[in-house]
Amino acid sequence: MDSESDSSKHALRRGRIPAAMYSFLVHILTISLIGFGVSYVVFFDEIFQPANTDYLDFARFPFLTVTIISLEFMRVTHCGLKEAFDRLFQTSEGKRKLNWPVVIGTLLRVGIILFCLTLYTWTNDPETLAACGFAAVFSVFLTHLLNTAFIEKTKMTLVEDKCSRKHRPAMGNGRSEEDCT
Repeated sequence: MDSESDSSKHALRRGRIPAAMYSFLVHILTISLIGFGVSYVVFFDEIFQPANTDYLDFARFPFLTVTIISLEFMRVTHCGLKEAFDRLFQTSEGKRKLNWPVVIGTLLRVGIILFCLTLYTWTNDPETLAACGFAAVFSVFLTHLLNTAFIEKTKMTLVEDKCSRKHRPAMGNGRSEEDCT
């Protein structure tokens, strides 16, 4: 695919509503990242200087949860709801089946969101909250990385499948890599 067709699929180019939703989510993400950073500073301040607990209530606001949720919604609005839903499936031999690695990655991210949402009911210890926040951020990073790898693998399989069907009768000399892109 050429870069022009890829960029036309971005939320900012698909229309006013996707662009407005994506822009709104960028603002929410920015606010939540600032709050998340400040809450981490408060947690570390509480860990190393336990006498100062004035700001601890501010740090208990679920900035991490808001950050992760806004990132997930940005992923959906980035490519569109239909394409985001279609990524959960793969077509093989004309049959549409669940793309289990992507489904499992999506379920793991939902689990991480639920974990972060309920984290403050389980513990109030700043050390534990800081460690759990780090683990959640690292887990989101890993699931996103694996999910992207599986989505790209599925796309490559689809392109190879189309290419092999397209050139099956010719099978040979006139076939180039450019024919399959």
